[in-house]
Amino acid sequence: HEHKPNRKTWSLILAISAHGVVHHVLLETQKTGVNGEKFAKFIHELVEIIPDEYCLLLDNCKIHKVLEVQNILDLWGIEYLFTSPY
Repeated sequence: HEHKPNRKTWSLILAISAHGVVHHVLLETQKTGVNGEKFAKFIHELVEIIPDEYCLLLDNCKIHKVLEVQNILDLWGIEYLFTSPY
């Protein structure tokens, strides 16, 4: 498989609940991928629209454990849990 330098790469960050999609963002990520800063921005947007009683379930991806993300969730009083490592 040959890399095509002019081809755009996209990443979708998505938050879902039992009722459907809560928030999403589609990012062009050809050169940077999704980093902690981009994920923290997504989380900041998310906490402004979700009810206080929501609990976020995050896997053990490095960007989920960035201090800024945890600070945002703590500041807004949003409960969050991490899945067991797999």
